Amino acid sequence: MANYDTSKFNLVGQPIAGRREWLYEDTGPVADVVASGFVADGKAKGAKVDDIVRYIDTSRHIVYGLRVSNVTDTGVTQLTLDGQVIIGDTS
Repeated sequence: MANYDTSKFNLVGQPIAGRREWLYEDTGPVADVVASGFVADGKAKGAKVDDIVRYIDTSRHIVYGLRVSNVTDTGVTQLTLDGQVIIGDTS
């Protein structure tokens, strides 16, 4: 099970209008990253529904394309990511 590391979730692109692009790089499986609430401070960092997140799984050498599908505020704001589309290979 992967543990979220806020220092690894970073904004990499922000157009004047439209979707932002984020990068998260870690060693955990993508199933952990897309679990509801994994990105615990995404809203505080400025992420919004329909933003794009590239997840690089450094242990498996796979790059995934994900989308922010929900931002929930339950006292602690959490993001839900979906997609799990493989978009690259880092090996």
